[in-house]
Amino acid sequence: MGVTRQRNMLETEVQFLKGIGPGLAQMLHKLGLKTVRDVLFYLPRRYEDRTRTPLISDVRPGQWVTLRGRVYNVEARPTKGGMVIIKAMLTDGKGSVALTWFNQPWVKKKLLGYKGELIAYGMVKEAGNVYEIASPEYELIDEESNADDFAKIVPIYPLVEGVHQWVIRRAVESALATYLNFVEEPLFPALLRRYELQPIAW
Repeated sequence: MGVTRQRNMLETEVQFLKGIGPGLAQMLHKLGLKTVRDVLFYLPRRYEDRTRTPLISDVRPGQWVTLRGRVYNVEARPTKGGMVIIKAMLTDGKGSVALTWFNQPWVKKKLLGYKGELIAYGMVKEAGNVYEIASPEYELIDEESNADDFAKIVPIYPLVEGVHQWVIRRAVESALATYLNFVEEPLFPALLRRYELQPIAW
C-alpha cells in the first residue's frame, strides 16, 4: 500500500469512525480531535485499575482510590467569596464518603435526580467526622455506558467540559480496530532492534 494512501486514511474525519457519527464528533472537536490520526495519538494521562475497587468502609486518609456507589444528599453551598461548593455523599451500602467540587455548578445539575451508579477517583482525606474526596474525577454509569468498561484497567484522557471519557474510549477503540495498520513506523528496523524498542503500532 502506498505511503500517500496510508496518510490519507489517517486523515479520515472522526465522524466516520464506527459508533461516533456527527453528534459525538462535535464533542471530539472540542478536544481538537478532528481526524483518525488525532484520535490515535491522543494519549491517556494515566490508567485506573478498576479491577480492585475497594469498599468505601475500607479506605483510609491519604489513599488514592477508585470508588463505586450511588449518590445522595446533593447540595450546593455559596461561599462568601462568591464561589459555589457542590457536595454529595457516595455510598456503596457498606460505607459513605463525601465528594466535593468547587465552583462547578453543572455537577449539581448532573447529579440531582440521578439514580444510577457513579465512579469517583481521588485522594481520601479527613473532613470533620467524615472522609472526603475533593475535586474527584467521576463518571456516571448510565445508559450510554457499558458496565463492563468499569471492571478493568481503563485509560483516563484529558477532558474539557461537555466531553465524556466513554466518547473518547469509543473513538479510540474504533480507530485502533480499523486504522492501526495505516500508521507508519517512523524508525528504521535496525534502530528498533538496536535499542530494543517496540514498534509504534504497539
